[in-house]
Amino acid sequence: MILSSAVTYGVVQQIRGQHAGAATSVVKGVGRLPYTITISVLVFALAVLPGFLMMFLSTFLALVWVPCGVILYLMYYVAVPASVCERTSIVPSLNRSKDLTVGRKGGLFGILMLFAVIEIFSDKIIQKLCSTSGKSALYVELGFDIALGILGACVAASAYYLLRNEKEGTTADDLASVFD
Repeated sequence: MILSSAVTYGVVQQIRGQHAGAATSVVKGVGRLPYTITISVLVFALAVLPGFLMMFLSTFLALVWVPCGVILYLMYYVAVPASVCERTSIVPSLNRSKDLTVGRKGGLFGILMLFAVIEIFSDKIIQKLCSTSGKSALYVELGFDIALGILGACVAASAYYLLRNEKEGTTADDLASVFD
C-alpha cells in the first residue's frame, strides 16, 4: 500500500498518455506519506492482525476470520490511491475506497489471487534455480518481490482509476488535475 502512494501519480500520467519519471512520482506521493502509512496500518490492523492473533487462540477462529479479513482488505484496496488523487484524509479515503469497491470485490480478489500464485511459483522457481547459494536466491527473490510490489502498486492505482471511471465517468485528466 505504501508503494501505491509513490506510483499513483505516474500511473495517472501514463493513463493520460504522458510520461512521468520515477523521481517525480515519488515526490508527488511522499506528500501523502503520513496518510498512506496510517491507512496501511489501519487496514493491516483491521484485516490481517485479528486473523494472526486468532491463530494463537484457535486455528478454527483464524480460518473463520480469513474471509472477513480478505473482504476488509478488498474493501480498502484503493484507499491509498483515493487519498493521493483526492487529497482526502484517512477516514474519507477509507470510505471512498469502500464505496468504489462495492460490487467489484470479486474482480479485485481475482487480481490478488493472480499475484499470490505468481509469488508462490516465482519463489519456488527461484529456489530451484539458485539452490547452490542461499544468498543468491535471497537477492534474486528480493529483487523479484520489489518488482512485484511495484507492479501491485500500479495495479491498485489503475484499479482506482478504472473504478472511478466506471462509476462516475471520471477521466485520467480529471484525476491528474489535483496534481497541477
